[in-house]
Amino acid sequence: ADSTGTEAITDFGSVLSVDSASLLPASGNAKGDIKFVTNSKALYLWDSSAWVNSNAVTRFYFVVAGSVAASTGTVQFVPDRTITLQSITAKIDSAVGAALVFTIKKNGSALQQFTIPAGDTSVSANFSTGAAYSITTSNNLTLDVDSGTATNLSVRVNYY
Repeated sequence: ADSTGTEAITDFGSVLSVDSASLLPASGNAKGDIKFVTNSKALYLWDSSAWVNSNAVTRFYFVVAGSVAASTGTVQFVPDRTITLQSITAKIDSAVGAALVFTIKKNGSALQQFTIPAGDTSVSANFSTGAAYSITTSNNLTLDVDSGTATNLSVRVNYY
């Protein structure tokens, strides 16, 4: 608040829009610049080095209850808007002797493989960056268990 007890207001002028995050300018930006990305319905802020999606990170879960073994995923996640995958956290009930390896797939094709190492009960990892990690309402995601056994696998997928 200023000396009169009111909040200072910054005029951001017009917020320009672009069709996709890939069209955000890589140069000529000033800290605090704002752009609206129409295909993801998100505001992006320039933080002096990169565009940051201002949408809150949201999540969904893949759960395999009971015994976990090599299998092809049948449970699908289909978003209600275009999303970008960010990270995963996977957990099993107790440590096992061999690694548990699983793959997140987009429309049946592998996006990225993750591993809970032997002797551990969890793994957290970021998705690699790239256009494939943008998921639209016409895409579906599934989880395949590639190898290993465990009990009660839960995979939290964070996205924005």
